[in-house]
Amino acid sequence: MTVEIRIMVIEPIDGLLGGQIRQMGFDCRSLSAPEMGEADLNERLIVIDGSYERPEREAVLAAAHAAPQLMPVILAGPAERIHQPAIVDELRGGRIDFVIQTPFTPSQFHSHIKSLARFANIRAEFGRRAAVLARFGRAMAPMPADATISPHTAALLVAGSGRYFNAIEKSLAPDMQVFGALTPELAMDRLAEGGITALVLDMSAEPFADAIAFLRRLRRDARYFHLPVILIPLADNSDGDDRFYEEGVTDILHPPLEAQALLVSLLPLMRIALFREALKTAYEEARSNPVADALTGLYSRGVLLTHLQQLIDDGAGFSIALLSVDNMAVINGEFGYAGGDMILRQIGKAIELLTRGEDMAARFSGSEFALLMPETGEIAANAALRRILSVLRHTSFSPGPGMITVEVEFGGGAVEKQQGESPELMLSRAKALYRYPCR
Repeated sequence: MTVEIRIMVIEPIDGLLGGQIRQMGFDCRSLSAPEMGEADLNERLIVIDGSYERPEREAVLAAAHAAPQLMPVILAGPAERIHQPAIVDELRGGRIDFVIQTPFTPSQFHSHIKSLARFANIRAEFGRRAAVLARFGRAMAPMPADATISPHTAALLVAGSGRYFNAIEKSLAPDMQVFGALTPELAMDRLAEGGITALVLDMSAEPFADAIAFLRRLRRDARYFHLPVILIPLADNSDGDDRFYEEGVTDILHPPLEAQALLVSLLPLMRIALFREALKTAYEEARSNPVADALTGLYSRGVLLTHLQQLIDDGAGFSIALLSVDNMAVINGEFGYAGGDMILRQIGKAIELLTRGEDMAARFSGSEFALLMPETGEIAANAALRRILSVLRHTSFSPGPGMITVEVEFGGGAVEKQQGESPELMLSRAKALYRYPCR
């Protein structure tokens, strides 16, 4: 099932922003600020042209926040318009969800738009999941409120050359704790201690290859798969930006670094990260018998099928993936069923860490796992699966003493329900669409 991101652009009549976004392949319509209050709001995101002054923005924001569905708001404009204390205040107060500097590259815009669309999906999925779990007698806590960023809730790690550390610490100290690490090894050690909300990777004095190597090392560790990363690359070198986004960078700030630019980029990323952590806690507290698989702690087969039916009933777009352990019989034969169970628990934990906030992971059968990805089209689903497989390839599994190679395979893709088809048959058909071996 194809999932499109519809965008409403609020810009002056002679504005160019909407045309640029349409050229990138997005379904987009443009309105002026006075027209928005009378328009039917059925888009998933709003982009406001930064040329509007604050009173005009306030009218747009009021209409957006009054809409029946959540509509994240992005402010787009040149640095002199968006890197302002007033914009930082609007970000702190949650009036604006994200800010993007123009001109932007297609990779940069796609990264931010898809991140915010997923944030909206996470919120919608919370309500759907609560309804499903209620059928099994499990009540979920209310949806977490947007997090307040403070030194008590947020911590930033600045890793790399240390060139900008003092300036970053001085400008961000009122909002969050700031830690430093001068080498990749020290950075990984500090991350392993826990409590870090986001990472600024200062590679402004390091070669391109070193930045790529660290990003790969970071993203291959399941614990840091979703950690927001802001990169400061070599000065006057934007040729590698697309490559950095492909390797998992969340945002890029080119030197010289300005405090307001960092705040504008960092605050929304931290707010989303803190919300994800609160949501994860709410899900973990609700995920126990009878909705959880006793061995892995993931959702049970029954919850998975009920949730899939709920997605179908809601008319939501989604993709399905199934992961199977191909050499499970060999593992059981060599290490016994107890060793096999240990491997399944470890794989389940890895999948839980790698799963996005809006996705549902479940144990479908003995050595088979399933992943439901709401509002996710084929391209995005395939990208998510490839990233998961990349991490699993570099994850060590142990059934006891020593290590063992686990051979897993993903099958799946975007599917639509056929006439008279049960959720079980739908899952089986999805598995045959594409296959991704991981050995």
